Amino acid sequence: MTTMPLETQILCHQCAAVLPVEVGSQFVTCEFCGAKNFIDKSGAVLHYAVRETVDETAASAALRRWMGGNQTVKDLDKKAQLERPSFQRFPMWMVRV
Repeated sequence: MTTMPLETQILCHQCAAVLPVEVGSQFVTCEFCGAKNFIDKSGAVLHYAVRETVDETAASAALRRWMGGNQTVKDLDKKAQLERPSFQRFPMWMVRV
């Protein structure tokens, strides 16, 4: 299954209309009022890595505590068979406003 990339949007500085921004563009013209809007990328962090904060033992312990809580099926923490965890990385963006 292919997912569509999220569309970036800004607000027009003249009329506050929502404007879609194409990747790589420096300016976008408002279709409502005709104003040219500059795309300021100075606050964007383009590459950033977040390191793991827990090891395998701590991750398993946290999962067991959650499974033993009130929001799950009774005895889930006792009946579940945990396999070795695999840490996943997910893309994320941080934008300074």
